[in-house]
Amino acid sequence: MGYMALIRNLRNFTEAGVGDAVASAVAGRIANPEAVAKSRQLPFRFYSAYLADPSDRYKFALGKALDLSLKNVPKFDGRTLVLIDTSGSMGNTIAGGRSSVQAWQQAALFGLALANGQNSADVYGFDTNVKPFALRKGEATLQSLTRFAPLVTGGATRTRAAVRSTYSGHDRVVVLSDQQAHSDWNGGYYSDAPARGGVFVDVPQSVPCYTFDVVGYGTAHSESNGNRRLVAGLTDSAFKMVQVLEATGRGVWPWDAKSA
Repeated sequence: MGYMALIRNLRNFTEAGVGDAVASAVAGRIANPEAVAKSRQLPFRFYSAYLADPSDRYKFALGKALDLSLKNVPKFDGRTLVLIDTSGSMGNTIAGGRSSVQAWQQAALFGLALANGQNSADVYGFDTNVKPFALRKGEATLQSLTRFAPLVTGGATRTRAAVRSTYSGHDRVVVLSDQQAHSDWNGGYYSDAPARGGVFVDVPQSVPCYTFDVVGYGTAHSESNGNRRLVAGLTDSAFKMVQVLEATGRGVWPWDAKSA
């Protein structure tokens, strides 16, 4: 059985009542560094399997595999600011309720995986208030996710205020949000920010700012052009997307770079 098929069938193994020897062999293969590297799977795949596993037999192996997969997360030069939306609406499940994963869990997993893979990163949860999150060197990503959970207290989505109060010369800004703001909106942009600046008006135009819309609420908090990029949805390919934009020139898509 292929590696990905193995991960997808963990629930079936448990329901079939496989013995301890088989379960141990499966767990060993899941957490094998060479197998993880060869699979080229990114953190979301392992987290989905972790949540779907009805037993505790494979959770440790899946957590270890998730951290091993972080070698596939690109490292960027300089400092990275990561802002994770913790507002009330982020408690909704993704995929139209067809998944048990809540929006904040998906956003935090991506944000923490990205931040943990950098030499220098600052992480904040934000809603009505801004809440710093201290990264711990060497900490398992799932443990980081557990520590982040208490920051999810609900409230309004005040993205511009979060950017304004946390940006301090970072080389890029990554926002993970459903963009479901209310009273600050005016024609699709924050009323206290120029239309072409959106929530990133306080960040120099030369600095790339990426927004990953984890749900697809339908209203953008910033235009998507130049160094301001809005990506609908959040999947494993999001890591590659940021890498492509950084590699081809600050905030430039490959096809734009070729035509320039």
